[in-house]
Amino acid sequence: MCRWLAYSGPAIPLSTLLTRPDHSLIDQSRHATQNVETTNGDGIGVGWYGQDKTPGVYRDTHPAWNDANFRHLSDHIRSGLFLSHVRAATGTPVQNTNCHEWR
Repeated sequence: MCRWLAYSGPAIPLSTLLTRPDHSLIDQSRHATQNVETTNGDGIGVGWYGQDKTPGVYRDTHPAWNDANFRHLSDHIRSGLFLSHVRAATGTPVQNTNCHEWR
């Protein structure tokens, strides 16, 4: 089962919800307690709106907890509207096209 996080409110660094809290989305991807599998390690995707009219998008097949690039970006990207996803593959390939592209 995949895990999702959506945010709409004042602009904040993405890391405020995705990486910093004790039960952040990234923490949940590594320690899922209500899944058949205990990890969601088959990719991450995040889409956000910033100052441009088009959304920013980041996605990769790395486990979210082991993606240093994502952690760095989430500290520096501020948004008032974003959606993120950590993936646990259920029979489909682990590839970028299966890590949602939020456009």
